[in-house]
Amino acid sequence: MTKTLKTFINTGLFMLFVCHSHGLALVYDLADVINQTDSGSTNLLDNTTHPGFNGIDDTFDGSIIFNFTITYHEYPSDPNNIHALFQFFSPMNDVIELGAFQSENWQIFKWKNDIAETLTFGSNPFVEGQSQEFTMTIDYNAGALDTGTLMIAGDSTVYDIGDYNYSFEQIVFITGDGNDASATNMSVEIVPEPATYALISGALALVFVALGRRFKA
Repeated sequence: MTKTLKTFINTGLFMLFVCHSHGLALVYDLADVINQTDSGSTNLLDNTTHPGFNGIDDTFDGSIIFNFTITYHEYPSDPNNIHALFQFFSPMNDVIELGAFQSENWQIFKWKNDIAETLTFGSNPFVEGQSQEFTMTIDYNAGALDTGTLMIAGDSTVYDIGDYNYSFEQIVFITGDGNDASATNMSVEIVPEPATYALISGALALVFVALGRRFKA
């Protein structure tokens, strides 16, 4: 391996070029969680294990696209005990929850200042043993409220999940007692706005100039 390539990798620029097929988007493919039962909890992503996720806050302009599939293998006969969902935590302990909770329909809960807002997708009840694909997109507006939408495979409706300060720092998949569910085909894509691309490209150009001068010396 050449000295140039070693420096390239050590500076972290290698990751940007690996993601170049997605523009300058940063894509994380998350590990599957298979047959999680009872009171299970799996940390999927946080800003320590995935540093590129750090800094996605009210100063960020761009989008984050979450893709995931939930398969509910078995759930309790009592709907009050149904519990399998994703939790998206913010640094201020505000939480977005997406999945199934005390209902046989897919839902989103938005918790802010201990007040819950519930959105239920009544036309999309889940079926035991079947998988359901979701795509949730958060559009970030620096200095303003962010907006979110949800798309469910097989449903042409784009569900508006409203304004929120979507400053996520951790994503967790949880299940409750008597539940058996899997989370698969999961990815998180961070897509800066075009103006941010220009800033990144300019920074990369400066880095390459500096590297070129260094090796000439």
